[in-house]
Amino acid sequence: MRKPPVDIFAAAQGVDNGAPLKTARSREGVTMRPKLLRNLPADFFYRHESLRKAGLTTLDFSSFIVEAIREKLEQNEKK
Repeated sequence: MRKPPVDIFAAAQGVDNGAPLKTARSREGVTMRPKLLRNLPADFFYRHESLRKAGLTTLDFSSFIVEAIREKLEQNEKK
């Protein structure tokens, strides 16, 4: 015998703003933010791939960019 389908909307009637899964948006504690980059020269991709093939980096391209930005910021902060 088949069970009647569950009405998820009826089951959700008791859920309100006090639900434990509620998420709040604030800037406090934010450690990562998405960012889209403008077009990058294709040469950057080719040069990065050459570094990977030569075993000079194990980072994927996105991680490589993040590391390069971190290094540049640290370099500039020391000035």
